[in-house]
Amino acid sequence: MNKMRKAIAPLFVVLAFATNVFAQEEATESTSDPQAATEEPKKEEKKSAFHMDKRPDPVWGLRLGAHLAGISGQTLSFGWHLGAAFYPIKFFDASVGGDILGIKMFLEPNVLFVSKSGWEGTNQYWLEAPVMANFMFTAFSFRFKYSVGPYVAAGLFGDFDKVLTADDIIAGKTEGSSKVGRFDVGFSTTLGYEAYKNIWSDFSLGMGFIDMVEKTKKSNNFIIKFTAGCDF
Repeated sequence: MNKMRKAIAPLFVVLAFATNVFAQEEATESTSDPQAATEEPKKEEKKSAFHMDKRPDPVWGLRLGAHLAGISGQTLSFGWHLGAAFYPIKFFDASVGGDILGIKMFLEPNVLFVSKSGWEGTNQYWLEAPVMANFMFTAFSFRFKYSVGPYVAAGLFGDFDKVLTADDIIAGKTEGSSKVGRFDVGFSTTLGYEAYKNIWSDFSLGMGFIDMVEKTKKSNNFIIKFTAGCDF
């Protein structure tokens, strides 16, 4: 009997060892199996109703348009302008619900080449630089803007040496005793609407502060612009 026990005892030891090894391997496989592991439920990110508009901000844009220009609103004549706008600084940016309601504020300098048809067929060409505070509004994905600010302008070339008086200018005559200046400082304001993605249609008014006709008061530059532009 004792001999049988001694013979069976090693067999029980081997079986116990094999069972223990098998149990450890099964536990390891169940732990490494991604299907066996318990997956934690994903937490949905809650977005605040008040957040920044994710639409990219403009960096610069092209401008092209036509205008009516004259001195103090008299003898308005047709001309054209082209140039570029820039957005170097954004002061403010906030929106509610993405494109539902929003407002952005930019500093918007412009550089424009402006033609002006003067009196009795005279032609002038100016370089104009408005520096605008641009407020861009969003309402249910529709975009509008209001821009306001000063401008400086310099006459590049053209008929600036015509000798005219104020009465002659209004009457369209070509002889007189006053000259037209080549430098102007004024104020400009713009209303705009985004007709398509980043394509704008603008209406602007500009009024100069300087008397352009020598020795003549109330001879300020006046301009009405219709402009199309695309921002990038």
